Amino acid sequence: GKLGLLFNNGGRWGPWDNDTVRAYGTLCSFRGRPSLGIEYPNEHRISAGGGGIWIGAVIGHDSLVSVATDPDNSLNGEFFPDRSPFGEIVRRSTLDSLSWIGAISELDYVAQYTDTFICCVGGLQPDYFNSRSHRPLQVAISQRSYSWSNAFCDDFVLLNYNIINMGEQPLDEVYVGFEFNPMVGYAYDASRPYPGQDDIMGFRETFEIEGTCVFPETLNIVWAADNDGDPIGSGFPYLEFSRAAPNVVGIRFLGDIDPDKTVSFNWWTENISTQNLDFGPNHRATPYQPAHFFGTGGNGVPRGDRNKFYLLANGEIDYDVLRTSEIGYTDPYWDAPTAKAVDLLTDGDWVDGLYSVGPFRIDPGESIDIPLAIIGGDRFHTKAENAVNLQPGRIDQFMANVDFADLVQNAINAEWVYDNPGYDSDSDGYAGKYRVCELDSLFRDGNWVITRAETTWYRGDGVPDWRALTPPIPPTFWLEPTLNGIRIRFNGAASETRVDPFTQVLDFEGYNIYVGRDDREASLALAASFDREDYDKWVWDANVGLTGDWVNGEQPFTLEKLRCLYGSGLTPCLDSLFHPLSFGRINPYRKDGFDDSIFYFTSHESNASGLGVTSLIRRVYPDEPLPPPADIPASAFTADGYLKYYEYECLLKNLLPTVPYFINVTAFDFGFPEQSMAPLESNKLLNMKSAFAAGDENQSDSVLPPVYVYPNPYRADAEYRKQGFEGRLSHERGRIDDRVRRIHFVNLPPRCMIRIHTLDGDLVREIAHNVDPSDPNSTHDSWDLINRNIMTVESGLYYWSVEGYDGRVQIGQVCIIR
Repeated sequence: GKLGLLFNNGGRWGPWDNDTVRAYGTLCSFRGRPSLGIEYPNEHRISAGGGGIWIGAVIGHDSLVSVATDPDNSLNGEFFPDRSPFGEIVRRSTLDSLSWIGAISELDYVAQYTDTFICCVGGLQPDYFNSRSHRPLQVAISQRSYSWSNAFCDDFVLLNYNIINMGEQPLDEVYVGFEFNPMVGYAYDASRPYPGQDDIMGFRETFEIEGTCVFPETLNIVWAADNDGDPIGSGFPYLEFSRAAPNVVGIRFLGDIDPDKTVSFNWWTENISTQNLDFGPNHRATPYQPAHFFGTGGNGVPRGDRNKFYLLANGEIDYDVLRTSEIGYTDPYWDAPTAKAVDLLTDGDWVDGLYSVGPFRIDPGESIDIPLAIIGGDRFHTKAENAVNLQPGRIDQFMANVDFADLVQNAINAEWVYDNPGYDSDSDGYAGKYRVCELDSLFRDGNWVITRAETTWYRGDGVPDWRALTPPIPPTFWLEPTLNGIRIRFNGAASETRVDPFTQVLDFEGYNIYVGRDDREASLALAASFDREDYDKWVWDANVGLTGDWVNGEQPFTLEKLRCLYGSGLTPCLDSLFHPLSFGRINPYRKDGFDDSIFYFTSHESNASGLGVTSLIRRVYPDEPLPPPADIPASAFTADGYLKYYEYECLLKNLLPTVPYFINVTAFDFGFPEQSMAPLESNKLLNMKSAFAAGDENQSDSVLPPVYVYPNPYRADAEYRKQGFEGRLSHERGRIDDRVRRIHFVNLPPRCMIRIHTLDGDLVREIAHNVDPSDPNSTHDSWDLINRNIMTVESGLYYWSVEGYDGRVQIGQVCIIR
């Protein structure tokens, strides 16, 4: 997805060492580079910070808190995994045939940890006030994260924390919170190693959702962003590694908060050199009464269990960071900030937030679930010049120039995935909450009576579904190199028969075949497409907007269905003269006897439904009938066990045989028009494969043409990289030329040993080639011009030999000119 999240099995988002993530990410490698705690957009190296879980409870008369992140100790928290296989992080995926059992999303992770260690692990610190060692709550946490790659839900990661009381005493007044340290900014700039020193943060309870009717949406979301988005020149270029950070991130609890529960949001800024300059908003219990005393270490940073529990449970919603300058000494409810705090915070600073909910009670052996979403939003900053408003008295102007719309929509989508609106999960007759938007009414018998209304479900039934609107499962596909071409074979049985778990509709629409010269999505081009023939119906609605508009709120119609609905004659379904595209926006269809029934039709997508005619994709078995739902005969299957009816192929021709082509076959649906959701397509990068168009007409399973190498001679001054023959892969882009050079071997046996020698017979390099014969690259390998001492080779003439496992040896020469 678009939001990357790094966590450990100790309840923490982000790495173990704060200084590492602030400067460079963490040493944990992701696609060949250091990872960030939260990264949004993913792959753009824009840090969005980190954080972790806090739990506080009362045991007897003692308030205890266990945390994954701690201002007292930046290196470790107080949760640790079991030192056994049970402590390992488990990965599951609905897209992986090896790990799909129990999977909820396209990428699930399950981590388990406890707070029960009191010694023998690094990082445990004594309590700040009581000078005692860590006193555990005796809780175990099973943390599950869910993420998806499609456009509907690629901007968030959902988490569920199942908290179990393993002790012998009940846990009273339990509050669960999440510490959130944003650190928003480009994280790979040596001149700015600490991108989080100018962050802004706040809390929004409700947003108004505009449409035909305007409704308030309760989200209770904590948000954080860079103060000005780090504009580049006069704008925010949305390019990889542009260093601009115009986006916003947020966290929110999912589901409706019970009336007997309280949500709190507290933030603070920490002065590392002088604790007395620490600051955080501090609310008075009653007007002009003393606020909470945080101790000698400043006002706001929660050091020690006492302060941590106070922030978890105080029910306080702090003002936004930018509003610090608006709190004066005469304010009846807030402690006035110091002049230094106002100076630091008016235009953003290094801030931490704590977002919590409670109280709960957990008896021994019982548990509670805390569902959470970490969310990103695009284009929060809309004007590069908005930074001029970061000063006292101009904060309203600043906030008028930022846009929460994408963050809000993604937060709503996260809630819908957690608990599907309008879906009765437990079959008790209750499907959730809905709103009625009045579109028209009549005055009858002294009362206004609604005659037209629109009902929109916006909350589920309270039973978590964890079910997302997802594209069809991508088809299984194979690549077969041919002479200057590649044959793509794919089977779409899973794609065409799976009901969408969110809409409960069989919504398969078609396939796309993409081809590129490297493994980046930006390099992929659409080479072929198949799209079922269907049509969208646009109905005139006079109540939309000020003057009315055309709306589409139904699933696409097949041609046969439209003829049955709107055809003429005694048997309208057989009316071959009716064609929906005859009725366009200028000359719409008007249903006889219904003056307000006006609509027109458009093709849904490309309607490239003519396999082998309007589409390069064709059926491998065009005469194969649709298989029955049960007792399928053996003749309906291919030799490798796939249903023939769903077998397709596409031949790509006129390709260069000397370069790899990256290919993927995706499946897409027709969307969810009832909720104005666009069609979804499976991930273009997921399961991508590569192949060389270097097949030979004399090639067979047992006999290969002679091995050859290219380029030969290899010229270092030929600028192969600039011509696009080398260094195109994502992990190669930052490497110097000498680390992306390649000499290619073609027509290799799937299992063989490649050796390169000098003319004197000295062994330069040995390459073991052992590839499954079904792999399209089983007959290809390459040498990077590095010798066995990990040094680049010199100019000269070299011998190469290829020894197959059958004992057959082929020998040749290759010349290198540097």
